[in-house]
Formats: sequence, structure tokens, C-alpha cells
Amino acid sequence: MEDASYLNLLPNETLIGIFEGLDASSLVNSGLVCRHWKLLLDDMESVLWKNLSDRTGRFFGQMTKSLLEEKALVDGWKRIYYWIRRRELKVYYTVEEQVEFLKSNTEEKEKMKNLYLICRGIDSFPDSAALYGQYAETLCEFPIESYWETAEQAFIKSVELGETEEKNNKSRFVNGRPLLTLLYRYAHFLSGQPKHYEEADRVFKKLLKLIPGNSWVLERYAEFLAECKYRFNFAERIFRLILNSVPSPPTFFAYGMFLWQVRRNYEQARESFRLGTELDKEKIYFLTNFLGRHYKDEVRAKELLEGSQLYSIVMNETEECEETEIFALALAYHQIHCVDEAEKLYRRHMERLKSVNVYTVSNLAELLVHSRFKFDEAEELYKKGLEAHGGCHETIEIALAGLILARGNLVEGLPYLRKSLNSIHIQSVKTTFTEGSLLLFIHSDDEEEKLRTLSILKTKLIGENVRPKLILMFDANLRWASQANKPDYELMEQLCQVYNCEIPIEQLNNHEVWLNAPFESLPKDEEVNQEEVRRLFWEPEDLLPQQAELQEVEEEEEEEEEIDDEGEDEVPDEDEQSEEHDESEDTHSQDSFT
Repeated sequence: MEDASYLNLLPNETLIGIFEGLDASSLVNSGLVCRHWKLLLDDMESVLWKNLSDRTGRFFGQMTKSLLEEKALVDGWKRIYYWIRRRELKVYYTVEEQVEFLKSNTEEKEKMKNLYLICRGIDSFPDSAALYGQYAETLCEFPIESYWETAEQAFIKSVELGETEEKNNKSRFVNGRPLLTLLYRYAHFLSGQPKHYEEADRVFKKLLKLIPGNSWVLERYAEFLAECKYRFNFAERIFRLILNSVPSPPTFFAYGMFLWQVRRNYEQARESFRLGTELDKEKIYFLTNFLGRHYKDEVRAKELLEGSQLYSIVMNETEECEETEIFALALAYHQIHCVDEAEKLYRRHMERLKSVNVYTVSNLAELLVHSRFKFDEAEELYKKGLEAHGGCHETIEIALAGLILARGNLVEGLPYLRKSLNSIHIQSVKTTFTEGSLLLFIHSDDEEEKLRTLSILKTKLIGENVRPKLILMFDANLRWASQANKPDYELMEQLCQVYNCEIPIEQLNNHEVWLNAPFESLPKDEEVNQEEVRRLFWEPEDLLPQQAELQEVEEEEEEEEEIDDEGEDEVPDEDEQSEEHDESEDTHSQDSFT
């Protein structure tokens, strides 16, 4: 040390100049030379390690720079340097290569890595619609409101670029049409926020102009109309037209939920669930769930389940079944309160998986909380699910708050729940927000807060008709309320039963506080506009140039065939075709899917 003491005589500016030329290993070792150097390196850490990060070749462009500067405020530039040097964060030289890597990266806890790669990709390929679309979707995985605002602009940019690509790329009919995917994802994003409902409606219609009659998009548009726009008549007409043309299991199940929870047409709902189950045996839990919740016939539901093809496949020990089939049977048992069978199958499913499945983990944890009252194991499962999902998942966050409160830990549970309910990613999911509001009403001791929450619940249950597709359990929270001798326990219990479609909502009218709670009622449903329905199924109003060109080629080929085919009947003119189409549509729309 005595020999090196002369080094301390060097001015700090000279030392910093020397440090700036070192590599990472030498810089770390320099901090071991003496106390003076270590203190100087600590003071200059942000500058020195930022310079090293710049020299990696993985730090360029304004979007990448802004993201890493934000991350460095939390982690520091030294961690950023080692983070961006990871092998998978190499430079991708084509947009296709990068997009393929992002699609294959299923580790949700690596959301920040994906965001960094996408930002770097956009800096390198600023005209890529696919990267802007992935940028928007990745931003929505973070519970940060400013990220969601940026996501909206990114979606708009992705659609604009997608439209440009579609106009310029004549081979898209062979390679697929990314614009359609971008429009659907943008519509889905908009449908999560009431202020964007009108724009979501416009984007859905724009999408259906490009692919009129697409049953998959129509089904989701019908769900949007029912759940967000409250245009129930229009939604039902779409459901019925789909089922009369290209019936599919998802549409039968979606229409069954609509008939059950909106129309209260229980017999037809049961028939819709039955027909869907005939086409997709794995989804039998929709039917058994309905029988157990509405008819309270869990014995019949269990008999039906154990006589099903799904049960035979999963319980046959001589043959290997699919992982999804194990989960489906576990979920079906869970919905009809067959706790032993459901727990065994959930654990079997977890053993088969190589990575954490958020839904299996959260479902098993819910069962342990509300049926077994095993809070410790359930809490570990919830935390494991959150970690696998990057620390943010709306369903698990609310469920974890419910667990903390069911333990009686109001000091930690209530602030955590309130913070969650104020998060944009939870407010964008109606069912999750409603479940959190139910927990707040059960556990809060603030009378003003309870009244405000009751008004919110009344708006959700009556004004917006929010109900879960699958049962949600509140048993542990209600047990806490009973043990705490809550005076409005009966109202709490009935609110949970109404939400789960186990009793009619009219039973709540026995409670004066419910009757007096203000709420926002539903707007009057509109009559169905036949022209509006026609455009969704058959008549795109404007075609892109390439589509029109393709259509002209097809028409020319048809004309040539007609000229060659002598003796064929005369082709009717356009007016006659239109009249025939109108008549067939009117007849078609009157049919019943049953």
C-alpha cells in the first residue's frame, strides 16, 4: 500500500479519466485498491457504468435510452450494465428475428426484458407495426397509469403502420394479415376503459369491414355490446346469426352466459351449454357450473361430470391425458364444491407442468383459503403466481387481499386492497373490480366508505349487470364477518350470492340500506338496426385497393366461366340478387339456434 500511496496524489479528474477507459472487471478491481478510490468510484458510479453500458452496443435510440434511464433510477447503472449484457439480449438484425424471439419468450416474469428488447427494436425498425403492437401490449402488463396512456398511442401508431404495410404488401393474402390482429388487440384494449367504449365500438366495426361475418370477431363484439354498451338486443341478434351459420363451442358458451345472466332465460341457457359441451367435451364445466349455481343441483352436476368423456379420459390410468384436460376436470369439480377431487387434480396438474401456471396456482389457493382455511400454503401459492407473472396480476392481487383480510389482518389488508382497487389494470376488469369492492364492503369499518362501496356494487350488479363466468368463493371472508358479529352480515352474504348468480337480485330489496343506495341505471336498450347487422355480416362498405383488385380478378374469372358454360341458366341481375339476399337474411335471422 505504501508503494501505491503516490497514486492518491493524482487529482480526482485524472483518476476519473483513467477509470473511464477501464473495462467492467478492471473497474470493479479498482474499488479494492484503497478507500479513496472506492469512495470516488461510488460517487461516479452512474457516470462510469453508464459509459460502459453505452459501449455494449445494446444501448441506442431514444426509446431504449428513456427506458433504461427510468430503470437505472431504481436499480443503478451498474446493475443495468450486467443486465443488458445477458445472452438473450443480443442484437437482432431483422424485425422478423426479434418478433419471433418475443413470441417464443413465455417467461412472464421477464416483462422488463421484453420491454427493453421491443424499445430497442423500435429504435432499429421504426416502421414495424408488429413491434409497436407488442410494445403496447407489454406496457399494459404493468400497473402504471402512464404506461397505459403510452400504450394507447402505441396502438394507434401500430394500426397506422399496419394499414401502410397492408397497402404496400401485395403478398399479405399468402402470409397473413397482421393488421387484423392489431385492430383486434386495440379494440380489446379500448373495451377495458369506459372512456374508450365508443372508440372500441368503432374499431370493432372497422375490423369487421375487413373480414365481415368472421364468427370469432363477431362473438367478441357481441360480448362487448352486452357487457360494455348494454345493447342486449343487438348482441343477441349477432349471437343467433353466428349459431345459425357457423356454430362453435365458444359461441354456445358465450350465448349461454348471456341467456343466463342477462336474459334470465334459464332453459335456453341450459340448452346452449349442452350443445356447446357436445362439440367440446373439455368445457363441460360451463354446464355443471350452471347446474350447480342456478339449480343448486350439485348431485346431478357431479353425476353428469363423472359420466362424461372428459372424466373417462382423465381418470383412465392406462392412457396419458392432456394437461388441459386435467385442469378442465379440476375446474369442473371446483365449481360444484367437490373439494377433495378438485384439490387432487389441481396438484396433479401442477406436477405435470414445467413452469408455474397462474390459473392452476390461483385456483388451488382459492380452494385452500375458502374450503380448507389453509392460509399459509395459499399465501405461498399466490406469491408464486405473482412472481411468475412479473409481480402484477389483477385476479391474484385481489385474492391475496382477500386472504390477508380473512385472517383478520385489517391493518395490512385494507390498505393493500384500496391500493389495488385504485390501480388501472384492476379497474379495467369489471369482475375483478367488483370482487374487490365486495371484499371492501365486508371488511371496512368506515361507514361512509361502506355506503360508497355499496353504491358501486349496486351500479355493478344492476346498472352494469356484472357477473362472473365461473363461481368466486367468499367463504373465508364471510366466516370472518360472522365471527366479528358484523350487523349487516346477511346483506354481505346475499351480495356474494347475487354476484355468483345463486339467488335473484330482488332478495336484496329486503335491506333498506340497499334500497336507499344511489346507483347509475342502465340506458334503455335500442331496437336492432337491420342495416347495421347486415354490414357486420355481408357488406363491407369500403375495400382496400388490393382487396378491390383481387375481387376484380375473381369477377373476371367468373365472367369467363359463364361465357364458356353454354346452356347454363341466365345469371340474375344485381337487383334480383339483392332481393333474394334480403329475403334469405330475413328468414335466416328468424331461425332459432335450437
